[in-house]
Amino acid sequence: MIITCNFSGHFHVEKLTCVWKYDGPSSYEVLISTTGSEWMPVITRDNMPPRVTEEVEVGQAGRAIPCRYLRITLLKKNHAKYLGLQELRIQVLKYSKSY
Repeated sequence: MIITCNFSGHFHVEKLTCVWKYDGPSSYEVLISTTGSEWMPVITRDNMPPRVTEEVEVGQAGRAIPCRYLRITLLKKNHAKYLGLQELRIQVLKYSKSY
C-alpha cells in the first residue's frame, strides 16, 4: 500500500503523526521528493510492534527536511488480514525558497 501526498508548494517536513488501523504495519518507509520522480528514503522501520498511534520525527537533529512530495510505503502488516491508516497528521513549516 502506497500513500502519496502532493503539497501545494515546498515545505519543511518535521514530524508525522500516524493513527493506524489494525495494529499498524510491522514495516514501512517514508520517502520524500522535490520532483515527484526521484524519491529519497528518510525513514525505514522494520519489525515494529502492534500500536495505534505513532509519532515519527522526519528530520535529523531537530532539522526539518524540505520537499514537495511525501510517500509512505506500508510493507508488512501486523494484523492477519488488514493494513490501514486511519489518520495522518503532517507537521510542516513553509519553505521560503522558490523553485
